[in-house]
Amino acid sequence: MNTGSHHNHHGEEEEKRHLIVLKVGTSTLMKPCHTVNMANMGGLVDLVASIRRLPGYQVIIVTSAAVGFGCLKLNLENRPTSDQLSLKQAVAAAGQSHLIRLYEDLFNAYNLKVAQILLSRSDFSAKDRFRNFRNATNELLKMGVIPIINENDCICVDELRFGDNDTLSALVAVSCNADKLFLLTDVDCLFDKNPHEFPDAKPIRELSSIELAKLDVDVAGDSEWGTGGMATKLVAARTAVAAGIECILTHGAKPDKVLRYLRDGSENELMTVFRVAPDDMQFAGTIKLDSGAADAIRKKKSLFAAGITEVTGSFHRDDCVSLVDAETGEEIARALVNLRDFEVKKIMGHRSSE
Repeated sequence: MNTGSHHNHHGEEEEKRHLIVLKVGTSTLMKPCHTVNMANMGGLVDLVASIRRLPGYQVIIVTSAAVGFGCLKLNLENRPTSDQLSLKQAVAAAGQSHLIRLYEDLFNAYNLKVAQILLSRSDFSAKDRFRNFRNATNELLKMGVIPIINENDCICVDELRFGDNDTLSALVAVSCNADKLFLLTDVDCLFDKNPHEFPDAKPIRELSSIELAKLDVDVAGDSEWGTGGMATKLVAARTAVAAGIECILTHGAKPDKVLRYLRDGSENELMTVFRVAPDDMQFAGTIKLDSGAADAIRKKKSLFAAGITEVTGSFHRDDCVSLVDAETGEEIARALVNLRDFEVKKIMGHRSSE
């Protein structure tokens, strides 16, 4: 029975909640021959059921593979190419129902219920849609339901896509205030160079946020290794870590490693752990907040322009800034910004409706 999240002894119960986001890619869910990898999918579902048995643990899945499942369902030999956008979107729509049905059937064996949520990038920048997503997700978790999130491929414009859902999983983790984000992929960990090309490639087991920021440049510089899916994973890790969420990159076909890590933080597991070290995160500017906005941030709520009193420093999109309580001078948090410094200055003090 899934009674874990139904108790509402607020203080104590809220304290003990551990929210885990598992991001699973197409390479884990499908075999190279374009059939469903039932062993991996079954292993993932078993992992989620096992995590749910740990006291206070809740899970969100961010899944890929709608297009792959669509090709299977529609008997297509080849995946639609990037210039066949309408076909790709149609195939994704057909595949999404197939994918969610399989999740539904597999979780049913564990007496667990799932819900489907489809998101696009604009859902994170529209205040009411973002709030609706977060509230609905929280309600599902309270009821013991497992949210399964995917990009809404059917309507997404290619330029606005997330990139194999790595970025999406990081945004979901940050929005829902998760404790940990696991990126399940087809390698055990990050290597210092492409292990397929260099037999002497060394595994990278742990990275601080400073090392991660540097690595972003190194890895992206090596064209094939940079675009082979690792670059988007590093961006996702950076986003999560900047928000105080530990991010772990590990093999999707070895779910036991995730469980052992959650149970006893196994140091000897071969995986890459991106550690949170808040003071490591170098910030490019400071945003001062009035007492109302400062309290909202302390309670992990959203920051609105009306609560900003002063902006100093020069920063760009995705830079880290320090959020400071204007009254006390205390640093409350560090955050990645969506706007440049002059854009924040333009809107500060204004209500969202203006």
